[in-house]
Amino acid sequence: MDNLNLSKYAMKQFKKDNDLTDIQIDFGGFYHSYHSDIIDHDIEQFIENLLDEGKINEENVDDIYNNIDYNNVHNQYIKKYCSFLEQIIHDEFNIKIDFVNISLNSPREYNFSTDVILCEADKYKLQDLTDKFLNHSDWSEYKDLFLDYVTEITTFRSGYIPHYTYDEIMNNKNNMLFTQIFNFLINSTQFIDEMLTDIEFYASEYIDYENGE
Repeated sequence: MDNLNLSKYAMKQFKKDNDLTDIQIDFGGFYHSYHSDIIDHDIEQFIENLLDEGKINEENVDDIYNNIDYNNVHNQYIKKYCSFLEQIIHDEFNIKIDFVNISLNSPREYNFSTDVILCEADKYKLQDLTDKFLNHSDWSEYKDLFLDYVTEITTFRSGYIPHYTYDEIMNNKNNMLFTQIFNFLINSTQFIDEMLTDIEFYASEYIDYENGE
């Protein structure tokens, strides 16, 4: 779902009326990641095709690269990514979750963190997903793996200090249980293969080469 263009007051009321809650999705970011590879490969292929078709010359290539609005490309990509995640959740758990107010949060430096997706979703549908995920026998295969995953990300080790304890996540402090269920699904299950091989995104759609962009 596209972002909602509302005033601060209207957004607050919309969230209240629609029971929206904040979610963070740790999708891997764009710093030397599979996602950046998808984008870079598409742009390279697009420019090669333009050269082969005689629509641009070699001297135009640097100008095209220099004028690509990567902020726009990344924002369009995460919308596509969230749409694909919605479809996976619907197919697997029969829950229709709509992510709204999707934005990219990027660190100043990439030494210790990377880009994350910030968005909102209906808290009752998130609770429904959590209940199915942890309490229904149809999805029992995920429960033990997920609990092991939470144990891993909340365990201190050399060079790593967890932000939350096991109990804080399982008690959904700051919506961390919702967040970590998404992170588990996209990073620690077979869904990661589907996300990375089936997602269709064409960065070239956002390049206006005729104007040097």
